[in-house]
Amino acid sequence: MKLLRNTKACLPILMAVALAACETSGTAARPEPGADPAGVAAGTAAGGATAAGTGSGATASGTMINREGPQAAVEPGRSATGDWIGGPEGTLVIYFDYDRSSIRAEYGEILQAHGAWLAANQGQAVLLQGHADERGTPEYNLALGSRRADAVAQALTALGAGSAQLNAVSFGEERPAAEGADEIAWSKNRRVELVYETN
Repeated sequence: MKLLRNTKACLPILMAVALAACETSGTAARPEPGADPAGVAAGTAAGGATAAGTGSGATASGTMINREGPQAAVEPGRSATGDWIGGPEGTLVIYFDYDRSSIRAEYGEILQAHGAWLAANQGQAVLLQGHADERGTPEYNLALGSRRADAVAQALTALGAGSAQLNAVSFGEERPAAEGADEIAWSKNRRVELVYETN
């Protein structure tokens, strides 16, 4: 009986300690993108706890461990390493295979960054200029350039951009990026250029 009474008396204290030790994901303040989150570097050097605290991370030999999953890009338009790959300062040309309008896998991260940047900047518009190499009739190349621009527009829309932000046009073979009648020149001409409109 005495043991049961002592356990009942300690139960509220144990629950308070357990709740204090638990991490709540929604209440911790989130740092601004690109900023040192309340001295993470200093907290790491001082023993691993972050000043933003409440268990948002731990260190093992100076390396932050993220318990919330893979690290997202620092801000829209940047890769996880911090390089600009989307938005007006990023990679602005998507290249295509011969006679194809399907987007190559190597451009997935770039398009994700552009889509995220456009979703975060709803007032920004982008012109998607579709191009083709000189092989084929002018009419066919205009249609191919249009399909390429539309493919990029569909991808960006699926990745968060608003359809009102996107304007797809085709120039076909009329505006080559490289002059020449060889595969090197042709491969540079099969493209969609993302031209961000200035406000």
